[in-house]
Amino acid sequence: MRELRTLAAVVTAVIGLAAATGTAATAATTPAVPSDAVSVTGGTLADDGTVTLTGSYRCVEHPGKVVLIGSNVIQNGHPESIGGFKAQCDGTARTWTNTGRPMTAGRGSGPLLRTGPATVKATMLTMGPNGMPLPQTIATAESPIELTAG
Repeated sequence: MRELRTLAAVVTAVIGLAAATGTAATAATTPAVPSDAVSVTGGTLADDGTVTLTGSYRCVEHPGKVVLIGSNVIQNGHPESIGGFKAQCDGTARTWTNTGRPMTAGRGSGPLLRTGPATVKATMLTMGPNGMPLPQTIATAESPIELTAG
């Protein structure tokens, strides 16, 4: 009988703790479900104006859709698209690298981008198998970086 009272007291204490913290007792044993995510880690600028941006991503399967990751570098208030690619979506964390030259490179006076502070925005989006319907953004990341010589 004493063991039964002790067990009842333990159960009552666990239920009270869960209620007080707003969590269920089973929450600690529930595995996390991978989700779509993208991040930015850095960027380099070559002498010829070619920009290389890097980061990491993870995406889960999106049946019947294509997942793309694109990136932009923003410096002095001017965003420039720097490449994109088709993501591999199996829940595994991976790195990404996009390389390109800004569309406006060589126009006007002097180089468009310079080494120094910049912001990089990476966007992960889904599209239908043939590029239709319209894209849907599923993850984004925006991060200040130091655009270094490379």
